[in-house]
Amino acid sequence: MATVAIGLPVFDGSTDLDVFIDLWRGYLNSININPYDKVAGPPCGWERAMGILRSCMSGEAAEWFDQEITGKNWELSFINSAGAAATLNALSALTIPEGGVGLHAGTYVLGSEAAIFAARPANAALTVRQAFIPSHNLMGGDECWKRCGARPTSRVARGTNANNNRPIVVEGIRPNQALYWLRTNYTTVLEEKRRVRFNSLYQDNDPVDKFYKKVKRSGELLHLPEELISDQFFRGLSPDNQLEVERLGDIPIDNIVKTLGKLERRKAEMRLGLIDKKTKQIIQSHDVTPVHISQQEPIVLKSEQQFSLNEVNKLIQSTVERITQQFQTQIETLQNKLPQVTTTVPSLEEDNKPPLSRRDLMNRHIEEVRRNKDAYEDHRAKLISRFLEKEEQDSLNKELAKMLNNLSIRDPDDMDTSNMIRGEEIVIDNDGFLRKKK
Repeated sequence: MATVAIGLPVFDGSTDLDVFIDLWRGYLNSININPYDKVAGPPCGWERAMGILRSCMSGEAAEWFDQEITGKNWELSFINSAGAAATLNALSALTIPEGGVGLHAGTYVLGSEAAIFAARPANAALTVRQAFIPSHNLMGGDECWKRCGARPTSRVARGTNANNNRPIVVEGIRPNQALYWLRTNYTTVLEEKRRVRFNSLYQDNDPVDKFYKKVKRSGELLHLPEELISDQFFRGLSPDNQLEVERLGDIPIDNIVKTLGKLERRKAEMRLGLIDKKTKQIIQSHDVTPVHISQQEPIVLKSEQQFSLNEVNKLIQSTVERITQQFQTQIETLQNKLPQVTTTVPSLEEDNKPPLSRRDLMNRHIEEVRRNKDAYEDHRAKLISRFLEKEEQDSLNKELAKMLNNLSIRDPDDMDTSNMIRGEEIVIDNDGFLRKKK
């Protein structure tokens, strides 16, 4: 069966280191390389894994790797070679207190972190493997390596039984040791350590899970114990989340982070109105009960009362008559409310008379209004008078414009410049309008 390998990951210092390590481990698995193997070969599994790790480095990361790791040995700077064991595996099986059947006196460098840790009575039952030299775990053991002062060195490897009271130096660097040094001493990691202000970490607007990762990452960079990391996490929470933590009580911090994350998402959904929509949908889904309709004959709706065509026509006719009668009644009522207007039929003599001018009609109407002495009609007469005057003025203006359009400079007759129109003299009033001269 053919083996399909994923692409070789590349680390140039700008990508996430933890993500790169995961990709590198996946690549080793895809080509069946055991990074813990030290028997098969040559080269053995861990040597092949180290070669691939170096091949993944690019740019500044490759330069750093060659300067810090390539060709170096591994030194335990806080543990001296005091002749207690011939090999590193034998040394790892011993308990950490000095003297007796365990480690020889002077194994630990005075005042070092390893010496302080080994002197604690609570740690007396721990072995060197548990306290200082971890197993070949690619993703763990950083705290143990730090406790024994592990680091790359150019010193010659002399093993664990040199008995020269100098720090133990083991030949070569294994993958788990290289990853520890990469995770804790790469240039970007050191820069991040310098920028971290652990006591000033607060949640602000960050989600609670993101804030917890930030606090945990900062605490690991500064090698702080879990108690300090948890304390800073609780102190940096938002006021709302601090109240929720008090309600939750004493539960593991991982469960607290998950619970607070759910509460934050629910509050955000409530602010956006998503909870109401979801609740309505759930209620509607529960309220609606599916109705199962069995197969049956089609239902025909029939009216209780049936009408013939003649009855329908009579009903329509009666409705039309009723509506017509109502309209007539309304019209009669409206006519009764209107003032009665008397009209006279002109005689034949009047028909032979020439039609009256608008001015005469206006004067006759004014005289009638004055005779009746009706204030309303008087006001109406004034409005009509103004309208007739304006209409007559417009007619004169149109007639004058028509005459001016008919004039021509090539006319053989002398142009009549008189102000006579239809035998009447025209003058210009103060408003600039043409009027008949009175």
